[in-house]
Amino acid sequence: MKKKYFYLGILISIIWLFVHLHWKVIHSELNGIHLSRQTETQTNIQNFYRYDYNILNPSCNIYNGNKGNVRRLEFPIMQWLIANTYFIFGDYIVVTRFCMIFFAIIGFLGIYKLFYLLLHNEAVALMGSALFLFSPLYYFYAINPMPDVFSLVCAIWFLYYFLLYIKSKQNSKLWLSAIFMSLSILAKLPFVLYFVVVVIYGCSLILHSYQSKDSHLMELKKLMVVFSIAFIPPLLWYAWVMPTWGTDTVIGGIFNEQFNIDKYKEILKYHKNTMLPQYIFNRLSINFFYLSLLCILIGKGYKSKYFLPAAGLGSVCLLYFFYELNIINTIHDYYMLPFLVPVYLVTLYGINFLYKWHKYVAYAIIFAVTLVPKETLESTKSWWTLEKIGIPADWLKYETALRAAAPDDKMCAMLNDETGYILPYLVNKQGYCFQGDNLPMLWVDDMVRNWKVEYLYSNSRKIDTDTAFAKFIDHMVIEKGIMRVFKLRLPK
Repeated sequence: MKKKYFYLGILISIIWLFVHLHWKVIHSELNGIHLSRQTETQTNIQNFYRYDYNILNPSCNIYNGNKGNVRRLEFPIMQWLIANTYFIFGDYIVVTRFCMIFFAIIGFLGIYKLFYLLLHNEAVALMGSALFLFSPLYYFYAINPMPDVFSLVCAIWFLYYFLLYIKSKQNSKLWLSAIFMSLSILAKLPFVLYFVVVVIYGCSLILHSYQSKDSHLMELKKLMVVFSIAFIPPLLWYAWVMPTWGTDTVIGGIFNEQFNIDKYKEILKYHKNTMLPQYIFNRLSINFFYLSLLCILIGKGYKSKYFLPAAGLGSVCLLYFFYELNIINTIHDYYMLPFLVPVYLVTLYGINFLYKWHKYVAYAIIFAVTLVPKETLESTKSWWTLEKIGIPADWLKYETALRAAAPDDKMCAMLNDETGYILPYLVNKQGYCFQGDNLPMLWVDDMVRNWKVEYLYSNSRKIDTDTAFAKFIDHMVIEKGIMRVFKLRLPK
């Protein structure tokens, strides 16, 4: 009993440390790498709360293309759930951050329960799950509005309940696993990869039926029925929205562009030398992974009953990686989140092997694990800098003044935001975004005359000092750094 409370205390301490290290960020405005994805998601959340509560209509703040501002990609279940908390706590970014860190902690508890289910060793499960929690990728995105984290959390609980079903044969566990599988795929399509675990188990049932007199046909039918039902919502959603995506997205994969072997070699080199040791792991925890690969060979881990499902999951993730290589490139690190479970399962095996080998080795492992959070904290500090964000410093520096420069309910034109999401979010406005100092006066006339655009946010002297533009200026509202805000009018 004392040991049980001891491990519970460690579990709570890990969670406390995780929250404590994020505390300053929790109360800050959105920033950091992939700010465009963060602001896109946060805008979905805000617009569910402010304008259209319908979960089928996720919207952003831009209207370019005369197609409205509804953007249907993956199913916005996470954004909609967070929007519901706004009705209780208010429209604040801190509410989103607390929701995200709550999801991350639920994922940590799920990976701990999964690891314990596999090994029945509290100490090893705690160390393995702590390493997972402080993976730089998970640690950073856990505090930022990214549906990829929510999808990963659901995938973890799918694995836990499905393995629990295999052990207990309880139908309730099977249904829970199917629900989490469905939610995971709805939130982010690539997590359909995790379904390979069900496929492998189904194949094993067929094989056992042929090798013995026992028939597993009824269980196989049950699996097919339950997961067929679970796949109905994702199939309906993606059948509806995917035709609007085009083939230059994840759908097209490596076929989006001409094959370039030299480019792919550089991308693979980056993932080997940077992504794996600095994003998926850190400079300290990567050593656990390398040691674990060696331990699998020495300890014949490939003979474990869990090796085939883990290897299957890792294999389909690798296939996904190579298919999406040109899209993942060296930029989209969050596309690597599906890899976290298979690589940390490998790490778990190594920790378990070494922990049981000798007590002094066990002490050394425990000590090394305690150093990992500090290493992750240090290695991710630069991820919050302007150099990593890649936007003009004045957007953040004068955010409050820029927001106040125009009423929130007025349509605006905004210049030189290549993402189409960051500047509209920061100034809290809806309207039209343009990039590359490109805004023909014909478009300005059309927006003011036909689309009720009343203000222009500009960091382009090429545009706002153009003599042809002067006839659209009523007056300049403010000038802050490189940013100018103009009240527009129809030419006299």
